[in-house]
Amino acid sequence: MKRCLIICLLLVQYIFVQAQTAKITFENTLSKTGEVGFYLPGPPKSSSQLFGDSAEGNYFFKDGILKQDIHVKELTPIYYYAGKLRGYLYVSPGDDLHVKFSRIGDKDSVTITGKGANNNQYLGLTTSLNREAFKNDTLPDRVLAEIKKMDLQNQVAIQRYIKKHKPTKAWKDMMALNQKYTPLDLFVGFSGNQKFSYRTKKNYKELKAEWDKKQDSMMNAVDIQDPKAVKSEVFYSFLSDYLLREKESLWEQMKDSTVMQKYYPGMSRQEALKIHSSDSENQFVERMINQEFRGKVNELAYASLLDNIQRDKKTNAAAIIGRFEKKYPNSEYLKVFAPMISEVRTNEGRKLNDKMIFIPGGTDFSNFDQVLEKVKGKTVLIDLWGSWCGPCHQEIQKNAGPLKKHFADKDVTFMYIANYDEGKDEQLKKLIAYYNMEGLHINANRTLTDDILKKTGATGFPSYIIIKKDGSYELSKAGYPMKRDVLIKQIEESL
Repeated sequence: MKRCLIICLLLVQYIFVQAQTAKITFENTLSKTGEVGFYLPGPPKSSSQLFGDSAEGNYFFKDGILKQDIHVKELTPIYYYAGKLRGYLYVSPGDDLHVKFSRIGDKDSVTITGKGANNNQYLGLTTSLNREAFKNDTLPDRVLAEIKKMDLQNQVAIQRYIKKHKPTKAWKDMMALNQKYTPLDLFVGFSGNQKFSYRTKKNYKELKAEWDKKQDSMMNAVDIQDPKAVKSEVFYSFLSDYLLREKESLWEQMKDSTVMQKYYPGMSRQEALKIHSSDSENQFVERMINQEFRGKVNELAYASLLDNIQRDKKTNAAAIIGRFEKKYPNSEYLKVFAPMISEVRTNEGRKLNDKMIFIPGGTDFSNFDQVLEKVKGKTVLIDLWGSWCGPCHQEIQKNAGPLKKHFADKDVTFMYIANYDEGKDEQLKKLIAYYNMEGLHINANRTLTDDILKKTGATGFPSYIIIKKDGSYELSKAGYPMKRDVLIKQIEESL
């Protein structure tokens, strides 16, 4: 009897594991240069959850055959790219798919067979706007008409697909959910960028009000608090874009007492402005999330913020993570971001050391010559950055350590000049310790920043400047994202 019970339990466990796993055979015959890659569209998931513990970041392979077990609890979209092909696999527990990428003539193609193929044939939805066609529009009417046209075409394509391929109910439900939020996602993603094309107009405020009015109307037409929405990658795309663009829009309105009281309730104007200026990014977005979203959508919006923190700025990361854990102690996103959370808490404990040197009087420098005088006779790499600058954070995390390791036994001095960070000395010190930014430091005033940009030809942040021992200098040729080997060669030529 006991043996029978054990066998039954093992059988149930086997069936459960099988039900949580999809088997996919990928066959790539495009060529050795036709790399095949996958990434997971939002809501946030870790690659290791789907592809196993060995997976890091985007999962990819170059040629031949790859057999992969994918761990899924429900229908899950996986975005793929192969040569010129772009598309989605919709993978369900128990699927056994064969996905073949090949080149026929001068065209790349994909053939999908096996169990689950009915959810994975070519669909051909239009999911992006031709921005060039509307680049000069100051009002939203034409782009809204185009979005409506695309929406109707996509609905027709989905109905044809359903009739021809008989996909599962889960697939149909996912398509319906995605289509519900696609027009809003397209509009928010487009309008957030479009303001830069008309912001110099005299009637900018009136024009922006028209775009905002249309956006509000579209948001009111769908339920953005619907807990089912968190399963949609399209809704997540909208949510991420909305948090970014609404944050930028609210920056312009922070002098408005009504706006200030909404996001900093119970505070004096002076206190609210001080807190806002100390972190107008991460902590302000957190305030937006808690003001505008609730329930499952609030949790998802937090996940979007954590995703941004993971990729970009770590300002106040530990405090935000702590509040998220307290609010959602059983959230699945805690597992997704576990490596980042561990890293944040380790780095948050770092303190300034004697190799992190603030140049005396640096905050009062008014021209680049004063900087050059301080490092006379040295080979120096200057990193122009800012605590507010996401790409700066990315480049520091990616390149600062390897560059210092490469030049560890060579006479190279590292200098970091922070820009547009006046009055944020304490925040800068925390970040310098967090990223272990050993070297010389200056928190530049506007006059110094303007002079450096003018004299070096730098046009944005991050930028890198190499100072030679003879006092001459040149802008880095490494570009952005930084081509590290190019910068290393340029520094070595300066030694």
